Amino acid sequence: ELLSALHIIFQAVAQEHNISPGDFPDVDDYRTKLQNWCGSGRTLANLPKLNRELIKKLDACLSNEIPNLLAPLAIGQQVTDEGARIQTPAPAQSSAFSFGAPGSEQETAATMEEIMAA
Repeated sequence: ELLSALHIIFQAVAQEHNISPGDFPDVDDYRTKLQNWCGSGRTLANLPKLNRELIKKLDACLSNEIPNLLAPLAIGQQVTDEGARIQTPAPAQSSAFSFGAPGSEQETAATMEEIMAA
């Protein structure tokens, strides 16, 4: 029953979490993989439970930390309306990037390690 309604489940999850339907796997391929997985003696009860705290950390990392890490790559260049690249002064370094400070690369690395370990 669950497998036959998989396309409806994908739609509901997409709407509930504001996810583009294109970010989901192909329904038929996923259904086949689930059938094979369940056919090997496992059940959906064997799947780990959703860790909402881990999801919050991942979302914060993607929303805040990754852009902060990528920002230095954009510093020093600006593209004009005509497409020409011009040099711009780099902003002063903030103490927020000191070792282990909130938002620092070390803290982000620790957060990513927590996410990958789960």
